[in-house]
Amino acid sequence: MDQWILVTFPEVRDVLVDDTVCGTTNKVMMVQLGTHKITLGGAQNYVSPPMPVTVYNTTQQKPMVLVFTLA
Repeated sequence: MDQWILVTFPEVRDVLVDDTVCGTTNKVMMVQLGTHKITLGGAQNYVSPPMPVTVYNTTQQKPMVLVFTLA
């Protein structure tokens, strides 16, 4: 079942879901229902929410929002 996430970050970066590029920061992207490790491409100079995350009960209009910050 398709689910939706929004990864926010001050820069545009690739968003990797379980080590596969699935989109870019600050844009809603589709992922599969379940538990995933979300990371960013590029320099590892960021702080992420606790991982892994379980994505469920989302819509494109109401994605799970994951806030990443610069370290």
